[in-house]
Amino acid sequence: MSSSERFGYEWAKYSAIDPNYYLQFTKWVAPLTEADFRNASVLDAGCGMGRNSYWASKWGAKEVVAFDCDKRSVAAARHNLAGLPGVNVEFNDIYSITYENHFDLVMSIGVIHHLENPELAVKNLVRAAKPGGKIILWVYGREGNEGIIRVVNFLRRNFTSRLPVSLVHLIAYFLSVPVWLWVKIEPQGSPYFQQLSTFKFYHIHSIVFDQLIPRVANYWTREEALSLLAEQKGITDLHIYRVNSNSWTVIGQKLAVESTENNYSQEQQEKAAMPPSDFESWNERMAVKYNPDHYHQSKNPFINLITYLRTRAIIKLLAINPADQVLDLGCGTGHMLLKIKSGQLTGVDLSPYLLAIARQKLALHPVTLIYGNVEDLPPEVKAKTYDKILSSEVIEHIKSPQKMIEQITSVAKPTSLIVITFPYENLLNKIKAILHKVGLLQLLFKGIPTRMTDEWHLRFMDQKVFEEIIRGQLKIIKIKKVPFSLLPIHYIVLCQKI
Repeated sequence: MSSSERFGYEWAKYSAIDPNYYLQFTKWVAPLTEADFRNASVLDAGCGMGRNSYWASKWGAKEVVAFDCDKRSVAAARHNLAGLPGVNVEFNDIYSITYENHFDLVMSIGVIHHLENPELAVKNLVRAAKPGGKIILWVYGREGNEGIIRVVNFLRRNFTSRLPVSLVHLIAYFLSVPVWLWVKIEPQGSPYFQQLSTFKFYHIHSIVFDQLIPRVANYWTREEALSLLAEQKGITDLHIYRVNSNSWTVIGQKLAVESTENNYSQEQQEKAAMPPSDFESWNERMAVKYNPDHYHQSKNPFINLITYLRTRAIIKLLAINPADQVLDLGCGTGHMLLKIKSGQLTGVDLSPYLLAIARQKLALHPVTLIYGNVEDLPPEVKAKTYDKILSSEVIEHIKSPQKMIEQITSVAKPTSLIVITFPYENLLNKIKAILHKVGLLQLLFKGIPTRMTDEWHLRFMDQKVFEEIIRGQLKIIKIKKVPFSLLPIHYIVLCQKI
């Protein structure tokens, strides 16, 4: 019996709409609200017995298409959703759906983590969304579910997923009764168990049963969950939200340029296909794949030394005073902002994923973090001038370094100190080639690509290239080479406005 058939047994047995499902629904789709669903066309992929479609309709959706691939689930959904305006329940398979550019909101709640091929499923969901539409995925998290993974998932994987589902329903009582007593008697600190303490026994039993029956159950880290959408073509405005400290809601928007209509003029088509939208989507995928914190938190002693020397050189050259307005362009996960202990700090980055990490990391620090493109700074950044400006390891990633320099000069004072850093690509590639040839590259630097342009870099950087980029706009005051002059893996360049 497949997972869908086993869930069909569950939804036939637990088919009633419980009021607590509303609370769960609001958490799973947050920060979207009733206003986002009002007058929207909605696809509910893997609808089960229709509980999420029910609340989408109650929130005023003009159209709701719900589908599942088990006949019992579909029957339960049709019963629960009967009479609701604009709601249609279909028997369909997430791998086989043919919807294209149709829905304002495409949601798949608690489904993707049970699939053998989540990438294909998510690709189909993205295709179903109209240009500008949003895709909402709620999935299990690895963080916060360590106990479930250790005990319940072990039982599911090795025993209960192989047993007849009716027998598993009986076995589930041996877990659900203790859980029910525990959450009712013992004060709960976890948001998830606080929520469970308000549920009736049958609801808790259905949740325990639900955990034990599927053939496949993935518990994904933050990065793995975000990559479900980040690795899809044509996704922008990507965000991830923690739910109950043990799961993730991932929301992305389909690019408005992904329309299949053919009535554009050639000029309109070229304009629609141009960056920054496509660049932003690519950049977000790269941000997830090559999270800078992997480098900053590396256990490799050589990488740690380089990071330390580069960070120390930047802070020393900037010489920040408490009253200084400090701007970090391409702040990423907030690594440098966390190291700077003085000044009025502002960080700008194009990646919602990296900014979310930075906000978490800097929650207790007086730092302003702003989503924006360093090649065209947001109005709130342009409205001020800054005493100290930093852009560390950014210039090699962007489309037009000259535009970033123009933006820097527009917000810099004549006396401002500007530090820009970049890797020396040619030297790094030579070192990697030698290490690769003698079989030491992966031994010393596991997982690192053999060339810098295999990574998130759009161009080779060296001192001559940099001097050409800043020509006529900035003057070089000092250059610091890391780790030292004879081995300049990184350049830290102090500049001022001309």
